[in-house]
Amino acid sequence: MPGQLQTAEYAHALLTAITEHHETRNDVDEAVAARMDRQRILQEPGHRFVFIVEEAALRYCVGGADVMTGQLEHLRSAMSLPSVALLVVPFTVPRRQWALENFTIYDGAHVRVELLSAQVNITAPREVAWYVKAFRTLVESAVTGAKARQFMATAADTFT
Repeated sequence: MPGQLQTAEYAHALLTAITEHHETRNDVDEAVAARMDRQRILQEPGHRFVFIVEEAALRYCVGGADVMTGQLEHLRSAMSLPSVALLVVPFTVPRRQWALENFTIYDGAHVRVELLSAQVNITAPREVAWYVKAFRTLVESAVTGAKARQFMATAADTFT
């Protein structure tokens, strides 16, 4: 689930689980606050965001049924923002590309990759091109608009 589209409750549950698993310092409240603050950019004019979510991410239960129901509703609301396009890659689409980790492409020149234990910034043009190609392939496999909303509604039904 892209951090910029997470609810505070979802982010808190996810980051708490990660902190407990790694037995690291518990700075979850600060991390959630920072994540929520970064979401303000979605409301600012002059930006365009394309998010791709695997159907599986809509169905993984993070934080319980209430958290997931709220998260899925939040995704549907985010789709109405003029700056946001949200695509879903269905289970049933023949796969030509798998996203092995979360990544964000900034203006086609910089990629941030989120790993289990770190964040990696990539600026080498050849490596950035690999991520751009992966992104384009995922876009070709994904659905948007009403079809994406239907995947979210179906996933939400499993939590009620």
